[in-house]
Amino acid sequence: MDRIVYGVCALSTRRRPPAELDIFATPVAAVDLSNFMSIDDADGLIRELQSQLDAVQEDANETVEEHDALARDLSMKVGHLSRLQKALNEQGLHNLFYETQHDLGAGIPDEADSVETAIILAMDWLSDWLVIHDDAPQALDGINTSAKAGAWGNTTWRGFRALAAFAETRDGGGGFAGTFYDWCKSDPPLGWPATPKKLSMAESDTVQKNAVLSAKRVLPVSTEVDPEGSVLMLAHLKIAEGGGNLAPRVYFYDDTAGPTKKVHVGFVGPHHLMPNTRS
Repeated sequence: MDRIVYGVCALSTRRRPPAELDIFATPVAAVDLSNFMSIDDADGLIRELQSQLDAVQEDANETVEEHDALARDLSMKVGHLSRLQKALNEQGLHNLFYETQHDLGAGIPDEADSVETAIILAMDWLSDWLVIHDDAPQALDGINTSAKAGAWGNTTWRGFRALAAFAETRDGGGGFAGTFYDWCKSDPPLGWPATPKKLSMAESDTVQKNAVLSAKRVLPVSTEVDPEGSVLMLAHLKIAEGGGNLAPRVYFYDDTAGPTKKVHVGFVGPHHLMPNTRS
């Protein structure tokens, strides 16, 4: 029985190729090439597909890097939380730790479901230390309707809270004397990742020396900061590296040493509105 089964199985795989493949058995001179793609067009298509593949691969690499950075950040926050719990226990305040875990009460929200929501929350909760100009939000429709809207909203909210916490620390909560980058490097609880992928305190020399590109960075600000109502803002938060030209950016101006003692946001919007030499 086995010999019969094996024999039939072997015969059943010996099928004739489909008729569509008969062209390969036809002499070249008899083949109609009018409907075939030219070699140049084929090369162009291959280059385009390769470019798309490279972009997908770059996006995937950035996603992995961002995931790793978030995992490290989470580990540090968990460690800090553990030390805080231990300190409360030593002070006989262990109940306070659990009472504040889920009960937000009238406190500041933990999350924002979109970038637009993050802006509204910042105006409501962070105005003592952070000013978002009315003209700062730009072209948010695509960002708010993206599949990544929730993630971008939460990350933007985290960025706003970091800027506000920095301003508060600078003014009276410890008298920190450095820049926002220095503060984030010190790993405070509400800090922002001080890495090139997430934070830039300046633009490249090429961008700054290019009149057209640098003009894009002259952004609206309170007249308390500048009588003209605008200043050059080079520092910015990179809300997302992946996401292409739609990835949000937040440009800000540090006036914590100035008259307002606050951080001012002059732009919240997609990356493509802040072009550089590579875009």
